[in-house]
Amino acid sequence: MRCASLDEVLATIARFDHEREHYPFETDGVVVKIDSYRQHGVLGETAKFPRWAVAYKFPAERARTVVQSIEIQVGRTGAVTPVANLDPVLLGGTTVSRASLHNFEQVATLDVRVGDTVEIEKAGEIIPQVMSVIVEKRPADAAAFVVPTACPECGGALFRDAGEVALRCTNARCPAIVTAAIHYYARRFAMDIDNLGHVLVTELVKKGLVADVADLYDLDVPKVAALPRMAKKSAENVLKAIAGSKERTFDRLLCALGIPQIGQVAAKQLAEVLPSLDEALSLGAEGVAERAGHIHGFGPAMIDALRAYFADPASRSILDKLHARGVSRPFQPAQAATTGPLLDKSFCVTGVLTKKREEVHEDIRNAGGTVHDSVKAGTTYLVAGDKTGASKLEAAKKRGTQVIDEAQLYALIAGG
Repeated sequence: MRCASLDEVLATIARFDHEREHYPFETDGVVVKIDSYRQHGVLGETAKFPRWAVAYKFPAERARTVVQSIEIQVGRTGAVTPVANLDPVLLGGTTVSRASLHNFEQVATLDVRVGDTVEIEKAGEIIPQVMSVIVEKRPADAAAFVVPTACPECGGALFRDAGEVALRCTNARCPAIVTAAIHYYARRFAMDIDNLGHVLVTELVKKGLVADVADLYDLDVPKVAALPRMAKKSAENVLKAIAGSKERTFDRLLCALGIPQIGQVAAKQLAEVLPSLDEALSLGAEGVAERAGHIHGFGPAMIDALRAYFADPASRSILDKLHARGVSRPFQPAQAATTGPLLDKSFCVTGVLTKKREEVHEDIRNAGGTVHDSVKAGTTYLVAGDKTGASKLEAAKKRGTQVIDEAQLYALIAGG
C-alpha cells in the first residue's frame, strides 16, 4: 500500500493493527519502505540495515485472566522461580495457562496474589509473562504472597548471592536440581542422548535409580523397563543411547556438566588446552584454572567458576565416576586452516541464522578464520542474525568491530 505522507503511514499501521486478528496468519508488525530507488541510493545502508526501510512492531497483544495458584519451580542451578497458573486464555494464537513471574522481587513489585485478575503478554511474542494486576478486581480474601524460606522440592535452605535477585536451593542433591542437570546433560548440544526426555529422567530420579549423571551408566534393562510407560524395547533403546554417549569428546562433556560460565564455545576452547578428562583430573582445580588462564577471552569469572567446580568434592566425585565408566573420548582439535579467504580474521556469531551456529563456526574455521564466543578487542567481525541483542552491537561499536549479516559472511567466505 502506498502512502503519500507520514500521517497516512501512521493511519495505515493503526488499521493493520486493528485488522490483524482476522488474518489467517500471525503477524507482529509492518515494514515501511521509501519507494524511490534514487532515494535508496542517497540514504544508503548500515552494515546490517538499509536506511530506507524500517520494521514497525505492533504492541504486544495482551489478555486478561485470573491467577489460580502460584507455584515454585527449581532449576538446574538451584534458582527458585515463581510461576503463575492461570485460567486458560487465548493469547497470540495459543492457549496460555501458565506465565512467568521471573523472581520474587517481581512478585512483590506487582503484588500478585492468588485470585487476582492480571494482564499477560508474550515476551518477544514467545514467553507468557504477567505484566500488571487489576487491583479493583481483587477478591477481598486474597492474601499477599509469602516468599519461601525453604526449597519446595527438598526442604533445603534458600540463599541469595550478593548482587543477585534469584533465590537458590543450597542442596546439591535436591531432586529438582538433579533432574534438571541430567536432562541438560542429555541434550543434543551436550551428550546427545536420544529418548532420555524430561519425563523419563524425572521417573529415574524419583525411583532412586540415578542421583547424578554418572549413575546413568549403571542402569540396566530390567530397571528401566519397570518404569511407567516403558517396556523392554524402549528400555533397550534408552540404554543403547546412553552407552553411545561415552563416545562424545571431552568438549561435549565439559558443556554437558553445566559448569557455570562454560557453554558450547567456551567448552571447545577449554578442551583445546585441556583435551581429556584424564588430564583434568590429574591437574586438579588449580591446574585447570591455570590452563584456562591462557585462553584468550577467559576472564576472572570464568576461571573462578572452573576452579570452584573442579575443587568441589561433589563435582570431583561425579567426574571420578564418569572416568571409571569410560565416559568421554579425548578432544582432537581441528587442524586450523592455513589458507583461506578468512585467514587472520576473527568472528563472533550471534542471533538467529538460517544455519545452526555450530555449522557457521565450522564454515568460518574451514575458511581460515577463528571464532570468538563474545566480541573482544581484536574481533574483526560480528555476524549478526535476527534478534541480535543490543549488548553485542554496543560491544562491537565500542571495539571497532564491523557488523555484518549472514549473507555478507558467506560472501567473504566465497572470496567476495
